Amino acid sequence: MGDQSESVAAQMAALREKYAKKLRGRVEEIQSHWETLQADWQPNLVEELHREAHTIAGTGLTFGFKQLGETARQLEHAIQPLSQSEQPPNEAQSQQIVTLISELQQAVEQSDE
Repeated sequence: MGDQSESVAAQMAALREKYAKKLRGRVEEIQSHWETLQADWQPNLVEELHREAHTIAGTGLTFGFKQLGETARQLEHAIQPLSQSEQPPNEAQSQQIVTLISELQQAVEQSDE
């Protein structure tokens, strides 16, 4: 039974490492989508941004990246009202999203350490 537990733990560690390697690119994609939306508000791209934040929130927590997962969850909640509206965000909403994306980038940096 001990060998099986060690095998599962090794598999999870490998999956966590693989996930961590992809994080920077995923957060850069979120940043890129947000920059595109600032220039050209596209409701379908807002949906994509929301989905990406949601995915990182869930998988980040699953793989033990607590700060990353919590920040992504906050970003998801900040984007959600925008995904249900055809209107671009107001200044306060925009600033909140910019701040959360920055915090997400910082969480990725910390996961590299």
